[in-house]
Amino acid sequence: MTVNQKVTKYEQVWIDGLNRGDVSAADKSFSSNCVIHMAGAAEPNLSVAAFKELVSGLLAAFPDLRLTVEDQIVAGDKVATRWTAVRNAHRSSR
Repeated sequence: MTVNQKVTKYEQVWIDGLNRGDVSAADKSFSSNCVIHMAGAAEPNLSVAAFKELVSGLLAAFPDLRLTVEDQIVAGDKVATRWTAVRNAHRSSR
């Protein structure tokens, strides 16, 4: 299995987990010491635990959120993923 195939496999585990509302899939998809860079996040450099917390909040607000990986770039030990999210409902906290 090539590096690209392995990355795609683990990314699919993560996306499938998110689409089920299961952020624990991150534990199977990311190295425990990785740093996740997320544009638009209050803290752009996130640990896996912080990323799971952020995503849990998104899933609570948007329970029908569905994600799709659009493309990935792998270079050595770095991976960049472009994904899209679609939702139909928003659960307000008011």
